[in-house]
Amino acid sequence: MTLRRPGPAAVAFVLFVWGVAATHGAPSSGLETFTKGHSRVAWVQDQSDSSSDTMARGDALRLMGYDSRDGRGERVVIGASGSYAKPLITPDGQRIVVSNRKRNSFMVVSWDGSAARQLHTGYAVNLWRDPSDGVIWVYYLSRSRGTGERHVDGPIRRRRLDGDAHDELVWDATPITPDNFQVSRDGRHAAGLFPWPSAGLASLPNREWRKFGTGCWTSLAPDNSLVAWVFDGQHRNIHMHSRSGYKWRVSVNAAPGINGFEVYHPRWSNHARYMVMTGPYLGEAAHSGGNRIRAGGKTVEIYVGRFHVDYQKIEAWHQLTDNASGDFYPDLWVADGGASIVPDSVSGAGGNTLPGDADVAGLKTWPGSHAGLIFLWENARKSNAILGAEGAIVRSCRMRLQGDAIYDRYHDLVLDRGFAVPEKVDDVLLAACRRSNQFSLEAVITPAGMDQAMLQRLITFSSGSGGGNFTLGQDRGDLVLRLRTSDAAHGGAKPGVVLCSVKAGQPQHVIVSYAPGRLRCYLNGKAVAMPHSVTGDLSNWTAQKLKLGDEWGGGRNWRGKLEGLAIWSRATGPAEAGMRFELYRPKVTSRPKRAYAKVRVKLVEKSTRLTHADIAPYRRCLVINVYDVEEVLSGSCDEKRIAIAQWSMLDARMLPDNDKIGETYEFLIEAADEETHPELVSERMAVDVDSLLLDLYIVLHREL
Repeated sequence: MTLRRPGPAAVAFVLFVWGVAATHGAPSSGLETFTKGHSRVAWVQDQSDSSSDTMARGDALRLMGYDSRDGRGERVVIGASGSYAKPLITPDGQRIVVSNRKRNSFMVVSWDGSAARQLHTGYAVNLWRDPSDGVIWVYYLSRSRGTGERHVDGPIRRRRLDGDAHDELVWDATPITPDNFQVSRDGRHAAGLFPWPSAGLASLPNREWRKFGTGCWTSLAPDNSLVAWVFDGQHRNIHMHSRSGYKWRVSVNAAPGINGFEVYHPRWSNHARYMVMTGPYLGEAAHSGGNRIRAGGKTVEIYVGRFHVDYQKIEAWHQLTDNASGDFYPDLWVADGGASIVPDSVSGAGGNTLPGDADVAGLKTWPGSHAGLIFLWENARKSNAILGAEGAIVRSCRMRLQGDAIYDRYHDLVLDRGFAVPEKVDDVLLAACRRSNQFSLEAVITPAGMDQAMLQRLITFSSGSGGGNFTLGQDRGDLVLRLRTSDAAHGGAKPGVVLCSVKAGQPQHVIVSYAPGRLRCYLNGKAVAMPHSVTGDLSNWTAQKLKLGDEWGGGRNWRGKLEGLAIWSRATGPAEAGMRFELYRPKVTSRPKRAYAKVRVKLVEKSTRLTHADIAPYRRCLVINVYDVEEVLSGSCDEKRIAIAQWSMLDARMLPDNDKIGETYEFLIEAADEETHPELVSERMAVDVDSLLLDLYIVLHREL
């Protein structure tokens, strides 16, 4: 097999990793000259000695403003220091809505600092003017909660800025991470994090949402084009997405004064051609590759960027502020921005259906009808939402990776010495299956090998190896089911029912279906002969926990890849099983053959590894080192010196690092550009080596 040379795309990916990009023009003189219209910017400024309150969680902040026509430059809107976060300029440019994290409330104040009044409890995330009547609405998070290091909020409600204080529910189908939730001009859609790091586009209120990427700081064009972006894990690029499915990357760390360092707070303004952000983030770890964002710093200023007409790059930058304090959370308003649009040639208008416009019956796309669907996880790129009537979301399904579990290039789950835990589904699954006395499991599995004995757990609904409601596992070359029923507490046959044979290294579509007295297995759409009979209902199922890739308590780790997972509270017949296989098959057969190379390499440069404290809330990290290629053992690799990424942290746990400069190692590698490994775009990478323009490869977590 020949290893494809990364070429220009991979070089571009390396440039994005290291933050090296071309500079597109120098700052103009004056904001209004730059934006070609009356402009205002609001932000918060950290008055503490360290200026490290990047997320505006403290009370040493001031609300600041800049008006391109008043001649005052940077000025204070509210003089007293306090808790101010995420200022939002009203669509008419006359007022600012700003939140107080300490009090969990938000207020409105006139541009000159007068007429301040409290509005409500919560955290304001977006302002929207109804085009039909001109009413301005405040979208806000009505409740805030923290889940460990994964901070999420919700639900989102809205209320009028003026007049009637009636609240309306906007979104509670999933948790929301607040930066940034932005609504389209017609109010029908919103981009956001559902929650971090799942970036998506939602149909309002509370209908379907579609995932378009992974990262942070989503933003939506201020028209109806539905062009959106997600900020990457390196905090140096925004990844743009059009409704037609076209994706492209725009560097935002190339502004004069940023010099390739990290930036933050990217936000589309009310004008489609302009965005705003903060930077550079130097921090104390300026040469260690660490997470500089949380360090903030007095060097952090506000920058305004202007998109080129084709939106493929930022054509020019304007540095707005120049002071000795950290400036955070900017919002830019440009007069007549409400009439601006992203051209159809960029947005791909009409190219695809929108969230909320999908075939609700679900018969045209996998998994078919959503009736009786309890859990759905196609891959980490999808929104994985279960839909009800008229596209309303019944449940949005998520998983938490633990151990060494990672995602692969197709965003499928790699369960090699790791496992995954579906969230908030256990009680729903138990109640639904006990009520129906039926269930089905569907999955696309790629076993790593045939040496997996003692029933390694692929999917289990249990609390330990001694029992459970069901376990689907692999015992050497066999797929085996253990099932608790009222007639046989631990299964229809001990140690389980052999369902079918499986093959290593090949994706296989499997459905297991049960109704009392009718156990069925379908492999690649066809029924498998079942010599064993299982009887009884599911009335004796008990409270258990769903887990993928291992048993609760460990010791039964299944090695392989998993995708296309669906769990139902109803049985599946032969016709439907065949249909679901046919719906999923093109997703697998359209994939190109992968090109690996096994190489013997000598380590010549090492990057400093990052700790969890450096990168939190991220829990995974890669380190990039430089190697000389001494011998190609298999496949093809023409380069003499290459950069290789390998995992240095998984599940917040540092992996061993015994590699030494000058020593020789053997790796199985694959090109790591955005095309071959798009799942890496959102991952943190530790890199401070000197050789920046080398082709980048990744050490495969495991050859599968």
